[in-house]
Amino acid sequence: MSTFQLSLPTPPYQGQHHGNYRLIKRLGRGGFAAVFRVEHLYLRTLASVKILCASLAHEEKKRFLYEARIAARLKHEHIIRVLEFGVQEHVPFLVMDYAPRGTLRQIYPPGSRLPADLIVEYVWEITSALQYLHDNGLIHRDVKPANLLLSTHNELLLSDFGITVARQEAQVDTAGTAAYMAP
Repeated sequence: MSTFQLSLPTPPYQGQHHGNYRLIKRLGRGGFAAVFRVEHLYLRTLASVKILCASLAHEEKKRFLYEARIAARLKHEHIIRVLEFGVQEHVPFLVMDYAPRGTLRQIYPPGSRLPADLIVEYVWEITSALQYLHDNGLIHRDVKPANLLLSTHNELLLSDFGITVARQEAQVDTAGTAAYMAP
């Protein structure tokens, strides 16, 4: 069973370390995790680190590591790349490529109107990523604007694989964000 961890980095974040990474800025926080822009201490490269808000019991830790390994193996131009993952002081974390433009939700708030050609391009990119997952026996289960990041080159990157499952598991569970689920 998870217990809330009170040792998440606290403000000011700049200069704090998490593993081989120096925290630069908190990018966001949800119910289960906080995401930070970080710099590798030795390589001086930018990345994002997602630090879960809960420490994990043994079985949960095994499940997290299993899911992180799956995410780390995904290699597709429209899927955020997992660079590293682990558990530090019982708190799991994922290090991913940094998407400097943020999420579709941040860039296009509700009610925004996008040109049709841009929508077509985004749909093409995300369906390519979803087909890749399907071809590898996985279902994302939480596709929504907050989980679609924009790269430096304005290409969509699918992120947040916390509830991704193998197809055979998906038949018994319901998961995702209700507003974005199929009827």
